[in-house]
Amino acid sequence: MFNAPWAFNSPLGFNAPPPSGPEPPEPVLYDGGSVLEALSAWWADQTDLRALVSDGLVWHAEAPETTAEPYATYLLAAETERDGRTTDGAILDSLVQISIHAETDAQAVAIRKAVRKAVLNARLSVDGEPVQHVLPGGQTTGLGEGLGLGGRDCWVATFDLEIAHSIDSDSE
Repeated sequence: MFNAPWAFNSPLGFNAPPPSGPEPPEPVLYDGGSVLEALSAWWADQTDLRALVSDGLVWHAEAPETTAEPYATYLLAAETERDGRTTDGAILDSLVQISIHAETDAQAVAIRKAVRKAVLNARLSVDGEPVQHVLPGGQTTGLGEGLGLGGRDCWVATFDLEIAHSIDSDSE
């Protein structure tokens, strides 16, 4: 006779069927023609995060002078192509910087934490190909001279993301 002592400790029993119920919804895959476009598509669907910034937007590189704090910006800081050792193409490692501009350092850091936690779970794709990973990078907090409403200073909490995705090396 087969002896499986762990089965008797299971609330389902050894041969119990798996729990039934509705299938969990398929996670949304946010696609774009570039890493920044994929992040923009993701951001547009993040109602809770958008509510944390004054205009609900994330601006590329800088926001208009009339934008009140807190606000968010992002930019592509660098891209490095490398050989995809386990794939048939090259890999593009994109370094994206996301910054939160706010009146106080505490507010900037709190919003940065919320955005960083959420984006690390984002399901992104570039040109229909899922990204290989979204990894956290460094983070800083400092005074942004002249970056606040009307050119005054504000606090800026920044973090980096490394996003790797496959590319067709002949098209780059």
